[in-house]
Amino acid sequence: MGRQRIGPRKIHGPNGLWFAVYRTDDGKTYRESLGTRDHSKALKTWPTAFQRLKDKANGVKPSWTSEPAEQAKTEYKGNDDVLNPQDLATDLTGKKEYSSETGELRDQQSEELAMFIASKGSMPLSWEQAFEIHNKRIGTKRGRPITEKTKEAQEIARRAVDVPPLSFTIRDVQEYVQRLEDQELSANTISQRHGMMRAVIGSLIKRGHLVMNVWDLVECIAAPGESHKTATPGECKALWEQGNWFIRMYLYTGLRENELTSRHQQHVDGRWLLINEYDEPKKYRLKNRNSVRDLLLPDWCLPVMPSQKEIPGATTTWRKIKAITPECNIHSLRHAYREALHVAQVPTELTERILGHAHKRQVGTYGVFSREAVEPAMRAAWEVMDGWVA
Repeated sequence: MGRQRIGPRKIHGPNGLWFAVYRTDDGKTYRESLGTRDHSKALKTWPTAFQRLKDKANGVKPSWTSEPAEQAKTEYKGNDDVLNPQDLATDLTGKKEYSSETGELRDQQSEELAMFIASKGSMPLSWEQAFEIHNKRIGTKRGRPITEKTKEAQEIARRAVDVPPLSFTIRDVQEYVQRLEDQELSANTISQRHGMMRAVIGSLIKRGHLVMNVWDLVECIAAPGESHKTATPGECKALWEQGNWFIRMYLYTGLRENELTSRHQQHVDGRWLLINEYDEPKKYRLKNRNSVRDLLLPDWCLPVMPSQKEIPGATTTWRKIKAITPECNIHSLRHAYREALHVAQVPTELTERILGHAHKRQVGTYGVFSREAVEPAMRAAWEVMDGWVA
């Protein structure tokens, strides 16, 4: 069996640096050091480096960067009598179409780059700056910074994009989507990446850098999703009888998976489980602000919470639920608990508070619901659930 060609490689023995390696069909090899001996770091930087090697092997020219732009500015400064800043700009961007009416470049970023070379404007936006503007805007809007996981997804979305953010045309967006389709990615993945790029350009419009979002003009539809099934009373009974402590807790509290697996003993206040954001021992971020809440714990789960060592892996509980009830997952148990609340005739606003939903019709915050209001509602739902699992 031949060597695996996907992923970073170590070229100089077990203690060497990781490399990105691309080999053409005719056997020519291109290499680029990833500058690390850490495999996890190498995995993050390898895709971009691999794409650069692939572009180099196929004669694809990289997009302009600040270094050649600064060099062009210096060159023009000493030869402004013979050089045209627009020609220098188009040599960098490759966009050479001029307006017959104004004589200016049709490509906005090329024109801005020409102004920068002529010392009449600032450096045009790069993708790094565009994402920084977007993330700062969204972070301010949400009241908390963008997560590292989201930033990694953004990096994947803009990977191999060689057109600057202010220069994208409808054709460029079409080619971007086509490249994703050529990789045989799922419709949902393509839609997600397209949506991330569209959102960034939307933020640039909000900040006055652009007036039109060409990403809105190219449709990118995801495959229709399926809603999570609500576990039936019979399925609840099977899950209770064959499930473990965690599955029973999902049935009787409606907790999200990460909300439960991130809890430990310090979050227990008497008979109540505190759902909040915290940093130690495992950083956890709530889904929304309304997820902050206190939930009454069933008698059978007290007084000790499982230790962090007893927390199941990311897919362990999902697989166990599937083995017991093939059509259900963890969200199905959450939906079953919501159904129990409805059968118990718990008011919608209080139901949403217990589940930690961002209920748009709710005035104010869910903090107005005290423990005295939550306890009887949860106990009423437990009576319904007891009848299902008996």
